[in-house]
Amino acid sequence: MVNSHGRFVWYELVTTDIKAAVAFYSKVMGWNAWDVSAPGKDYILFGDGKGSIAGLMRLPDDVRQRGGQPAWLGYVGVDDVDATVARLTRLGGSVDVPPTDASGISRFSVCADPQRARLALFKWLKPEQQPQTGPDEPGRVGWHELLAADPEQAWAFYAELFGWQKEDADRGAERPYRFFSAGGVTIGSILASPRRPRRRSGSIISTSATSTRRSGASRPVAARFSRVRWKCRAAPGSPAAPIPRAPCSLWRGRGK
Repeated sequence: MVNSHGRFVWYELVTTDIKAAVAFYSKVMGWNAWDVSAPGKDYILFGDGKGSIAGLMRLPDDVRQRGGQPAWLGYVGVDDVDATVARLTRLGGSVDVPPTDASGISRFSVCADPQRARLALFKWLKPEQQPQTGPDEPGRVGWHELLAADPEQAWAFYAELFGWQKEDADRGAERPYRFFSAGGVTIGSILASPRRPRRRSGSIISTSATSTRRSGASRPVAARFSRVRWKCRAAPGSPAAPIPRAPCSLWRGRGK
């Protein structure tokens, strides 16, 4: 079984319109959707026939009233959620949801890095529940990208938190990419967020998913979504990167 520590293992969309989101992602990605809601909590699972890929839930009213918006959230696998949360806070991160058990399936915590890019920490309580399909499968998430106001600070934080390894940077792009790997597999990159006059930039984590479908659907929910397809592990914007063609989801942090 593949060691999931430091790898993205789950994805969740929080939205204001579950029905529209199901219709959109089912058409664009070809995902199946099934309802696993519990009393008082709507929850949809997306899958491809081989296993589950992501979850979908309603944006709570109190979060919406505080300015919360539809967004994707990535879950990173760790060996010990509680110990990783303690290390995260020691490194300057913050905790939005403390370590919590979920229906005997997993233990998780929702956090933010020092530049307020949100992510979740995750551990399967039963190893056999871990999905066996890889990120290169069609319809699976295959790339992760962090746009940070301070890439050097971001890199130091994540390398210490997850043990990510630094790969060669692509200096040919307009904004240099710094690739990172987990367990010897390149899974994403970090680069500087674009400068915006009179605005403080936070951080963005983007995740691309490969797809065999063409998009003819209009996007009904406000979660950031663009189309990218990776046929190789080249970074977007590099000379070897293919033409953008398949979906990509974004998580945006808040500036300090």
